[in-house]
Amino acid sequence: MHTVKYPVRAGGCCAGGWRLEAGVGMRKNGKKRCGQNEKVVFGIDPFELFCAYHLGLTPDGSYRFMNVHDVAKLFRVSPGVIKEALNAYEMHPDILVNSDFDVSEAQVDIQLAPPEIDKLEEARRLYGEFRSARRGARRWEQELEEDARANQDIYGGRGAFSKDDN
Repeated sequence: MHTVKYPVRAGGCCAGGWRLEAGVGMRKNGKKRCGQNEKVVFGIDPFELFCAYHLGLTPDGSYRFMNVHDVAKLFRVSPGVIKEALNAYEMHPDILVNSDFDVSEAQVDIQLAPPEIDKLEEARRLYGEFRSARRGARRWEQELEEDARANQDIYGGRGAFSKDDN
C-alpha cells in the first residue's frame, strides 16, 4: 500500500508515525485518527478532506490548488466519493459560500504562511473556525447593496463600468 508522510511537529496531535493511507486517511498503526471525534465516512477523515479540498494543503505541507479530481487521486477514490464525502460532512462549496467562514482568507493563510508556521496546526485552527461558522449567514441582497454604496463612495459613479464613461 502506498503511503505519503504528512509533515508533523513533535508533540503535536499528529506527531510521529502518522501517514495518509490510500482511501483510509491519516492513521497511526490503525489507531484513532488525529483526535477527530467526527464520524468518518467512506474512510476519509473530515479534517484531511477539508485540508486538501478547501485549503489546498498537500501531504508534503505545501499549497497547491486541488479540484475534486486531484483530491480523489490523493485519497485514491473516485471524484464521486469525494463529492459524497463533502456532502456527508456538510463541507460542500454551497455550505461554505453561505456561511460566515471566509474560505478565501483561509486559503491565503495557508498559501502565505511563513516557514516557521506549522501549516497543519494552522489548518486545524481554520477547521475549527469552519466548524463553528454560522450556516446560512449570508444575506446576498444586503451585501450587494453595501458593496454598491461602497463603490459609490469610492468611485462616485465614475468607475470602469459606469454609464457616464461610455
